[in-house]
Amino acid sequence: MATVIPPFMTRSVPLVFIAQRLNKTIQKRYQRGDMLLNGRGTGANFPASAKDLLRAAEQGHAGAQFAIAGLYEEGKGLERLLDSALYWLQASAMQDFAQSFFPLGINLLAQADNDIKTRYSFVMDYKGCG
Repeated sequence: MATVIPPFMTRSVPLVFIAQRLNKTIQKRYQRGDMLLNGRGTGANFPASAKDLLRAAEQGHAGAQFAIAGLYEEGKGLERLLDSALYWLQASAMQDFAQSFFPLGINLLAQADNDIKTRYSFVMDYKGCG
């Protein structure tokens, strides 16, 4: 009995190439969002930046997750939602994105009980959170 190969398998593209192309797309989306956020090449456009950065963040780009957390926290281009900002900070920290650790720690300390706040008051005073 002969094995029948479906037509889609004869033209299949290796998954490595698909993953590389997806990573390039995510990186380009992040770069465009970062340019719009910082006004490089054009004036700053927060809503357009938020759109690109959010799509890259949803696809797992740690830098985009950190940037979108800042936009949520400041309410630039997006509604000011501190819970969403904390969510994206945690997502970028989970990928070991170094820039997210300090703001994440400050936000978590701000939510902690008074005992912890008094123990770490020097950190709170440094950032003006306390």
